Amino acid sequence: MPARIVTIDDVFSVYPDMVVHPVNCTSVCKDVFSKQLKRTSPEYFRHYTRAVLRHQLKPGMPEVFEHGALFGTRHLVILPVKNHWKDALLPPLVKECLARLAETLTHTRPLTLAMPDLAGPPAGWLAAQFEKMGPDLPFDLSVYLWRDAVDAV
Repeated sequence: MPARIVTIDDVFSVYPDMVVHPVNCTSVCKDVFSKQLKRTSPEYFRHYTRAVLRHQLKPGMPEVFEHGALFGTRHLVILPVKNHWKDALLPPLVKECLARLAETLTHTRPLTLAMPDLAGPPAGWLAAQFEKMGPDLPFDLSVYLWRDAVDAV
């Protein structure tokens, strides 16, 4: 089934089932998206900060945080797309991340997923990757890509 891709101006206005947070593994991200997550989901951000400080994150290995909300976002995913914040964002590593994210999606089965676009790969690259992933998923998925790209810093 094809994934439906929608570009949006605010991730938090669509109340997705899952929010994906692209990060680096060595330091707590301080980009605009991370600051919004810290404000809207402080318990998730504490979990994420502990994982960074304890060196538990590995590039390409997503980690799911289950939010206890009855409505709105139920899952927040830490998606380590690079090891160090100074490293360049490499499309092969991001493809590996997205492949593992697809496994996570198969288990959690969200109907909507939101994440910021990634700075580094060419414009539209991330949307194309989700479109390729769509036929392999056993359910319909709407992907909301935030117009402002982040670099996981």
